[in-house]
Amino acid sequence: MAGRNRAAARTALLAVPAILLTAAIPAPAPARPAIPAPPAATFPRWLLLARTPGVIPWPPDRVALLTCAPPGGTHPYPAAACAVLTPVQGDLLRLVPRRNVVCPDEYDPVTVLSTGKWDGKTVRSLRVYGNACEMNRNLGVVALF
Repeated sequence: MAGRNRAAARTALLAVPAILLTAAIPAPAPARPAIPAPPAATFPRWLLLARTPGVIPWPPDRVALLTCAPPGGTHPYPAAACAVLTPVQGDLLRLVPRRNVVCPDEYDPVTVLSTGKWDGKTVRSLRVYGNACEMNRNLGVVALF
């Protein structure tokens, strides 16, 4: 019987290093789906535009993604909108209103929100226009989404 206990003890002692080695080896990480890069990594110039009737900016009535290098996204006129935004580095608040457009003097507010990246710089804007005509006079083709 003593021989049997010795054999069992020897087997147990030999098993301990194997168990410890197995515990020390990390299990392979489960495969994860590839995470797409954010737009800034792909497009150095992009804006997310949102438009809402009224003065409350959320939830938006219309939304468009505008990319400008190369022109694209969901905006219907990306090349023209990018041409307007390039001189102002994507800042909608720096756009100069067209002088040849006369708008009615009625209050029917429209809120425009923009956020994005332009040449590595974060750009954001929020503005409430008195009516859709004022918005179009200030933003031109950028607002046509």
